[in-house]
Amino acid sequence: MAFDNIEIELKFRVTEALFTSIGDLLSSGALFKGEFRQIDHYFVPKWNNYLAREFPFEWLSIRERGDNSVLNYKHFHPEGVEVTTHCDEYECPISDPSTLVSIFREVGIERAVIVDKTRKLYRFEDVEITMDRVQGLGPFIEIEATREHGSIDGTRTHLNKIAERLRLMPPEAEVDYRGYPYLLWKSNAS
Repeated sequence: MAFDNIEIELKFRVTEALFTSIGDLLSSGALFKGEFRQIDHYFVPKWNNYLAREFPFEWLSIRERGDNSVLNYKHFHPEGVEVTTHCDEYECPISDPSTLVSIFREVGIERAVIVDKTRKLYRFEDVEITMDRVQGLGPFIEIEATREHGSIDGTRTHLNKIAERLRLMPPEAEVDYRGYPYLLWKSNAS
């Protein structure tokens, strides 16, 4: 969930034990907002192959959320580096995703990867925490800002404090700087 079209989040690949432990903690101390399956289809234009870069900083996706679908575009900052601070995120609802996929194909935008995940969403203090099980990747925890804390750096500091409180630390947790589509694309390319 972006605020003012800016998304600031931390994402961690976690062990099963930590995933269960954090789930127990959130069940007793956070507002449960639901569990759902989400399927995200990521696309790459032939004339601007995001995946040709060492560190892709753009993603275009069609996101299926039950009976609803949205077109999503993310642009990460700073560009072309492994560790980014935030992204510009734009979404708009679409009523006919299969026709949009056909249009993409006709204009040279090809599907690169599909991210299929089951997500539990919690509101914890002033952040959203999601517990994701991603097909082909395993369990992850995301902490996402729902508002700014003075600046992008200030907001990231706030998210890191929440992560420390949840004990999202090595070796049970590993920060993911690249995101699900990149991880799946890399594992499929190997």
